[in-house]
Amino acid sequence: LEEKAESLQLANNELQQFAGAVAHDLKVPLHSIRTTIDQILKECRSECDGSQPIIEQMNIVKETAERMSQMIASMLNYAALESCHEAFGNVPLDEVLNAAKQTIQRSIDATGAEIAADAPPVVWGDRVQLSTLFQELLVNAIKYAKPGTRPRIRITGETLSGAVRIKVSDDGIGFDP
Repeated sequence: LEEKAESLQLANNELQQFAGAVAHDLKVPLHSIRTTIDQILKECRSECDGSQPIIEQMNIVKETAERMSQMIASMLNYAALESCHEAFGNVPLDEVLNAAKQTIQRSIDATGAEIAADAPPVVWGDRVQLSTLFQELLVNAIKYAKPGTRPRIRITGETLSGAVRIKVSDDGIGFDP
């Protein structure tokens, strides 16, 4: 059993290193793509007599490149989580939530997302991992909002027998359980 656990840990470490290396290697060509798209859009707006179909298509490519950039950033964050050695400690979740909201403020503003939280408790954990968790939960709730509606996200927390339960709910499209 110990050999299996050690083997799994080694494989997991290798996978995380691979994910980090791939994500890092993809950043350079993606940056080049995004820069080229910006140049084409700038030239097209001034020289293409406002050719809307070209501008619309280039905007779609630009948005796709931005989503890819966000996916790469998520891969890098994931790869970094396991190697994060910040000591566990008491973490006020209101601070973590505020930091996550600041990080995605542009998405919140763009969608008009409403995020409500009842005085989140203090938990024992790793601040970096908790921040990443809350950021991903908020991003997903905004991303999967019902079309034509303003995302509404609610975060509640309660302490039960020394354990903390955090509930994140939204009015999004949901998923098949």
